[in-house]
Amino acid sequence: MNKDENDIVGFMDELIDGDESLQKFEKEWGALSSFLVDYEYLKEKNNLTQKDIAQACGTTQSAISRLERMRGKPAYTLLNRLSEAVGGKLYISPVADVSVTLPLDLQDKARQIAEKKGVSTQDLLHTLLREGIKNIEYSNAFGDGDCSQVISLSKKNIKPGEYKVNEPTKGIIPTGDYPYDLLLETAV
Repeated sequence: MNKDENDIVGFMDELIDGDESLQKFEKEWGALSSFLVDYEYLKEKNNLTQKDIAQACGTTQSAISRLERMRGKPAYTLLNRLSEAVGGKLYISPVADVSVTLPLDLQDKARQIAEKKGVSTQDLLHTLLREGIKNIEYSNAFGDGDCSQVISLSKKNIKPGEYKVNEPTKGIIPTGDYPYDLLLETAV
């Protein structure tokens, strides 16, 4: 049983796992339900009404209301127009098990960091995921411990395939990525 009373996702997962009818609902409506959570967030954030969205989509307010109440299965073109109307971009993938939507509370922060770094939010998130997975792979290969971090040595004078070991560093190993992004494990 989920002990964290603030973990609504864990709570819902437990409910779904224990109920066949909820599993069927999740399979059939889960993607639309997830879409609507993000849609409602952007709708509220941008202070939009159903009437505003209906006008932007070229449909009626009652059609938007039905969609928001999950009355019917909307066409791809409507989902795309809805996404644009609330300031978003539609993303559909058949590999949901490895696709990630950043939690709502981190989205603005990610956008701010990406803007500061002069990269797209998507590029920033891809880089962070790639680096995080490399850290896990490195930790698994060289022993556990939360002491690894990814660093970029592209502005340092280190050639590809070269690494240095010195205190307090346990080791730097090349990952083969250009421009010489390396994993660095520091001694704890």
